[in-house]
Amino acid sequence: MMAKLLVLNPITHNDKDYKVGDKFEGSEEVVASLIAAGALEDPDREKTVQESSELADAQAQAEKIVKDAEAKAADTAAAAEKVLADAQAQAEKIVKDAEAAAKKAPATQSDTKTK
Repeated sequence: MMAKLLVLNPITHNDKDYKVGDKFEGSEEVVASLIAAGALEDPDREKTVQESSELADAQAQAEKIVKDAEAKAADTAAAAEKVLADAQAQAEKIVKDAEAAAKKAPATQSDTKTK
């Protein structure tokens, strides 16, 4: 039976180079010896307490980063909405002021008669 495992350290097998992160497939005997040498990940090995703790810490940190990013996005959206509302109010005031000024302006008549 051939097993496919993650390469932890660079190896060469049957004139093929494997780098860290590659998948290695080989016979049970070859896989067992490479696991023993630390070159391949042992799929049956249980995670250590430290690895589990580090994983939990990383997940908690990722969740905090996401929560902070969501809060900042909400703050930015609220600020953008306020800027938009202020701009709309200012535009409406400019239009009203222009309309009022136009009503106060003296009427002009144009002379279309030709001499």
